[in-house]
Amino acid sequence: MKSQIKKPNRAGFILLVAILFAQAWALPSAFGQSDISPVTGLEFEDGLLSEPWSDPIERFGLVEEPLAPIPDFDFDELSVSAVLAEGVGSQSVDIDVDVSVESERHLLALQAVATAELARTTVDDNIASAETGIAQATRGIASARSSIERTEDDIDEAEVELGVIDAADRDEADEQARLTGEIDQRQSAIIEIAVKAFTGEDLELETMLLDPESTAVPERRVVIGQVREIHTQEIMEFERLHRESQDRRDQLAAERAPIQAAVDGWVVDIVNFNAEIDDHIEDRVNLRAEIVDLEERGEELDVTIEDTLAFTEATAAQYQVAFHQRLDAFVAGTDIPLVALNAYVRASRTLATEDPSCGIHWSQLAGIGRIESFHGYFGSSTLDVEGNTTTDILGLPLDGRVLGGTVTGDLPAATGRTQETAGVQRLALILDSDNGVLDGDRTFDRAVGPMQFIPTTWALYDSDGNGDGQRDPQNIYDASLAAARYLCDAPGSMLTSSGEQRAYFAYNHDLTYSANVTRAGRGYHNQLDVSPESSSFASFARLPIPTPTTTVPVQVEEPGSGDEEDAELGESPDEDTTADTETGEVAPVEAEVLSEVLEPEAPAADPAPEPTPDAGEPATAPEVTDG
Repeated sequence: MKSQIKKPNRAGFILLVAILFAQAWALPSAFGQSDISPVTGLEFEDGLLSEPWSDPIERFGLVEEPLAPIPDFDFDELSVSAVLAEGVGSQSVDIDVDVSVESERHLLALQAVATAELARTTVDDNIASAETGIAQATRGIASARSSIERTEDDIDEAEVELGVIDAADRDEADEQARLTGEIDQRQSAIIEIAVKAFTGEDLELETMLLDPESTAVPERRVVIGQVREIHTQEIMEFERLHRESQDRRDQLAAERAPIQAAVDGWVVDIVNFNAEIDDHIEDRVNLRAEIVDLEERGEELDVTIEDTLAFTEATAAQYQVAFHQRLDAFVAGTDIPLVALNAYVRASRTLATEDPSCGIHWSQLAGIGRIESFHGYFGSSTLDVEGNTTTDILGLPLDGRVLGGTVTGDLPAATGRTQETAGVQRLALILDSDNGVLDGDRTFDRAVGPMQFIPTTWALYDSDGNGDGQRDPQNIYDASLAAARYLCDAPGSMLTSSGEQRAYFAYNHDLTYSANVTRAGRGYHNQLDVSPESSSFASFARLPIPTPTTTVPVQVEEPGSGDEEDAELGESPDEDTTADTETGEVAPVEAEVLSEVLEPEAPAADPAPEPTPDAGEPATAPEVTDG
């Protein structure tokens, strides 16, 4: 029976989602918070990439826009930091992953974004330029109106001056008219005297000619020559006065001419200022209409930018999905799937934050994963790119059955641990604790998942190692983080061999198991360089690898195969067994002397003492594989 918490439904995904996790890195409050960033899960928008591929420039209507250059892009942002723990992405795998099509499409999508943003910048620049033009036109209108006002003031002042000049000129003209009358009068008198003298008329009338309106009787007579002389002199005086008046009028005319010319020029200026105002008003109207059009284009480009950005997210996701198909490949030269290595590294770095004193290293988790389930490749099960087992890995029912040995007396009673008593090896006896939710067995518990947790232990250490909101023992990320927390709860630090062995012994109470895990883990540590390391464990450049009496296979020749729905371990990977990926059986392995494994600081009397509750082991002494 399948586990009831098995993989979530992915029917809504358009493409296969790689190992890309939820946005919140949620950890149980009892363990604190991790500073390892989770990976955002990817779900493509319906239809975004389901249509046949087309050039994004044409797709988003940017053909008429100046084409931006294809930007430089570091695909490590998609291929390493986003999904794989630092140092894992650089590991080579035993298959070639061709992402050239996806990378080219992503670059073209980025070019479309850059083109749309360039067009938007151009629109913004044009709007700013138009607004500047409107401001300039407004200032021009104000300046022209101010100039008109100043010019009208100048005209008013000039017209006052012209009025004064014109008044003075009129006075001179009147004076000239008077003088001209005087001259004409004198000239007429001279002519009349000459006529009367010529005709012999009485010269007593002579004086009357001087003043025709006078009624006075002349008291004396004046000779004709004297009268004529007098009139002539008076005429000459009047003519002099007339010339002086004319000089003044000429002077007034000379003063008036430039003033009038200025006034005429100012009138023309006012006409020009008004025409300038009309032009500025027209410019403002046109620029405002241009801004309206530009703003509409800007809004269109804003939508286009959003669409192109969404498209780049999709092409990036498509690249990630293609690139991270390598996650289910094996790290070159090893039997570790890249996804499992990633899970071990992420779990160790989480514990480096939660419990720095523990010092757990990814290779120690890899050793356990190797011995427990060949990193999830047991029987018909493999790991997908998200770290899920493709079929549930289940141990034997923990029903207390006899595993080996010869019964010479009473059969030893089964206990909560697989153990050998009086030469008889019995499987642990653990009745169902989860109603079959995890292991599908409602009678007995079974060890589950790639790290072989029994349900009671999983209930204590269940973890979300990939931030997807699920806690699934069949997921290598969740199981690795739970195993790391379990190991770190054992007494001592895993930075020392003694602490390492105590932790392995707490995980599975068997010396051979601890030796095999140690051998596998240290082999991985010496073989793979994953930087930066999470603890000072890395200070041991190369670690001694114990050589067991019976060789434990390290290299997976081929992933296990089988037709069963769940990959069931022939024997639960236990204190004296190791899983075989080909047969699904568990082969016995002779225990080795732990003095070959432990560092000198290990206790001499008992190199691998069984942890006790007061020594730091959980009071319930939870077992992982069998009880």
